[in-house]
Amino acid sequence: MVTRVYGRAGQYDLEFTQTSEGLWTAAVPFVESCEYVIDLYAEDEAGNVSYYATYLLTFDASKLHVDMVPLRYVPTLIGQAYREEWVT
Repeated sequence: MVTRVYGRAGQYDLEFTQTSEGLWTAAVPFVESCEYVIDLYAEDEAGNVSYYATYLLTFDASKLHVDMVPLRYVPTLIGQAYREEWVT
């Protein structure tokens, strides 16, 4: 069972809390407009940590609009070279 969810949005550390409905929430510091890549991790009751997900969060203050899009991080082996890329 997941007991802790945490991550990073730009230079900000995020610590999530679980609501009584079972949802995980966190406050992201306000800026006029922003674009953050958010990396999330989950921890179980034994302290085992696992990568959870990566999201792209964009906020447009002029429209009061927030988008969160999940990103898939895909490592690719090409010959003997290792390349990392984002897949949307």
